Amino acid sequence: RLLTVQQSAREQDVDPFSVGGSLVVRVRDEKGELPLLDQVRTSSGVFTPDGDGTNDAFTVFYDLLKLTREARARLEIYDLGGHRVRELEGGPTASGRRAHSWDGRSDAGRLVLPGLYIWRLHIETDAGPAGRRGVVGVAY
Repeated sequence: RLLTVQQSAREQDVDPFSVGGSLVVRVRDEKGELPLLDQVRTSSGVFTPDGDGTNDAFTVFYDLLKLTREARARLEIYDLGGHRVRELEGGPTASGRRAHSWDGRSDAGRLVLPGLYIWRLHIETDAGPAGRRGVVGVAY
């Protein structure tokens, strides 16, 4: 949740060459740590990769917060037996809003069978790993 606050500034505190700007304040979580991964959300709980142009992909959206170095991000898809079906590797990325999409295909390029799959978002940062998990359904 974002809060808008007002802050006073003297003329000498302002950079005359910058236009606009924002101040991001991070709040520690329940463990007293500063989160690097935030606002993780998905496009839907079920998708239909049948090529009709409607709901053909599953997407995980997320925000990376104030990284001091680029991070590697990847989305992994597993079947319920724990076998990895697909790995979507992202290149080095900086802070900001990001997304990974799965088209319902395995690493071999074949459409997966209908059913439930486990998704795992994994981010390797200079402060250590961060990630989230969830379940997505594939239907035809």
